[in-house]
Amino acid sequence: MAPANGAERIELCANRNVGGVTLDLELFKTVRHKTTIVLYVMIRSRSGNFVYSDFELEQMKASIKTFKEAKANGFVFGILKESGLVNQQQNCDLVALAKPLPCTFHRAFDEVENTTEALKSILKCGFETSLTSGRAENCVDGIAVLAVLIKKSSQSHCNYALRRFTLY
Repeated sequence: MAPANGAERIELCANRNVGGVTLDLELFKTVRHKTTIVLYVMIRSRSGNFVYSDFELEQMKASIKTFKEAKANGFVFGILKESGLVNQQQNCDLVALAKPLPCTFHRAFDEVENTTEALKSILKCGFETSLTSGRAENCVDGIAVLAVLIKKSSQSHCNYALRRFTLY
């Protein structure tokens, strides 16, 4: 149904009502078997904030390995520091582990203190896209922030700019 309605990809997660968490592997395999559409898997060990312990980070790494083997096409995740900054080291570790599959920095972006610095950080990590509402309730209300982010992304001096912002 999704491809017939113009969807290019599906970002799969469980418990969307709490912001989404990593789904069950068997459910992913069922969806993968029934469609050829691009499937990105959310990698998030729990709901709540986006600050993860070392144990939770190891769970996330294990999930990436598992879903890579199960033929995921990409991943969606985002890790912050308690200060509200992007946790560059942890995100870079996960992006490197996911290679060659692309990664999307998810709605943790809407929790950052400084969107300009966050954008620089996620570009350095190698994220290809960001899922954001422009730090607002929805993308219509966040349109001004989104416009600035798109402009800054296209002017980036990194190897490449974000290819797209997925609006929420």
